[in-house]
Amino acid sequence: MEVLLDAYRLVEEARIDLWNKMYRTRYGIDTGEITGDPGLIKTEVVNGIIHITIQDIPPRAKGIDKAKLQFHWLGIMQAALQDVDLKFEHALCEIVLYIPGRGWDVDRRVYHYIID
Repeated sequence: MEVLLDAYRLVEEARIDLWNKMYRTRYGIDTGEITGDPGLIKTEVVNGIIHITIQDIPPRAKGIDKAKLQFHWLGIMQAALQDVDLKFEHALCEIVLYIPGRGWDVDRRVYHYIID
């Protein structure tokens, strides 16, 4: 079982690396310019409420490199909010995850990076 968990962790880290490469290419992270229609991140502001849809899932296993995970989600949120010109002193964040399976405990690993 441990071999399978190790394999999953490697696949998950590779998936995050691939997503980040797509993110850099589609969002022009090196130049700070967004180019093209990414389709991975959608942001709408309706009546002062920011709605963000991200076409990604959080990792299912512990042991994923925290720096990669942090860069991944901070980069996503930066891209999602870069054209939003709203400032808040306090905000209520509601995070809804659509996950492919029962018994999937995402815990605070991802929530922490999304909220920050």
